[in-house]
Amino acid sequence: MKHMVQGLYGPCILSICPVSGKWPEKNEEQHWNRRFKDTGTGLPFTKPGGEQKMGLTHFDEHGKAVMVDVTEKQDTVREATAMGKVTVSRAVYDAVEQGKIGKGDVLGVATTAGIMGAKRTAELIPMCHILPITNCRVRFEMIPEELAICCWCTVKVTGKTGVEMEALTGVSTALLTVYDMCKALDKTMEIGEICLCRKTGGKSGLVENPGKRMPMEMK
Repeated sequence: MKHMVQGLYGPCILSICPVSGKWPEKNEEQHWNRRFKDTGTGLPFTKPGGEQKMGLTHFDEHGKAVMVDVTEKQDTVREATAMGKVTVSRAVYDAVEQGKIGKGDVLGVATTAGIMGAKRTAELIPMCHILPITNCRVRFEMIPEELAICCWCTVKVTGKTGVEMEALTGVSTALLTVYDMCKALDKTMEIGEICLCRKTGGKSGLVENPGKRMPMEMK
């Protein structure tokens, strides 16, 4: 048995238990989380009876984008580390390693750029809060067997919301700076594998991305 409900962008067909004719009470949250995901929109829809299920905190009950209200949250120490890498040609790899790029110290400039990017995240990502970050570290590692330069960015704050976006923005900005400084030698460099490695603090506490390596000094 199926039921048609009105989603934000048109009707959604949701199945009802064929035996009872009811929405399942047991494991109901998992059921609705699955149905929410299955719509493919990542947006809320209406359960029969008018109840809204909300999976993303940056949307209100009408599906409009909002900044999350963190007023009532407690200040806690929060930290996040993100990583990514840029794959380059042999010529670029050797030039960066030997400090022979014409624009100067590639990794030194990229480190500064990553810190600057992390500090300005709220100006780039619309619904991010402006956070008084208390620390930001950027680290690079050369990986000769892959002709790649790996980057990690760790951001720390004492506040009401996390710094995952700041870490991700920092590592992205750092890698883009590597590209900018080396593009005269190779315009086919590839930036990728940007992801969150680890975060601490807040309601969710410690969250780690399995299989993502972090340098010891960044832990």
